[in-house]
Amino acid sequence: MDRQHEQFDLKRLNDLNIVEVARHSNISLHRAGVDYKTNCLWHEDQHPSLILYNRAGNQHCHCYTCGAHHSVIDLDMAIGEWSFNEACQWLSN
Repeated sequence: MDRQHEQFDLKRLNDLNIVEVARHSNISLHRAGVDYKTNCLWHEDQHPSLILYNRAGNQHCHCYTCGAHHSVIDLDMAIGEWSFNEACQWLSN
């Protein structure tokens, strides 16, 4: 493991509620059954196609247009345009 990443509990960070992380970052979310959707952060999206799956032990998001599949940390990196370490630091706080 990269020494820079040893300072973070990656399992705990990726188990954070992905919907709450998005809300805290002022991402506009729309209810989609038990999940939430928003515009994809990995491609130019005119219609919400990124689904946020808020499941105990399985927090992730998936875009059904471009195929992007990401963790809570990945989502935070895209939202904040941050490096991995910056996103982990923000999520740790």
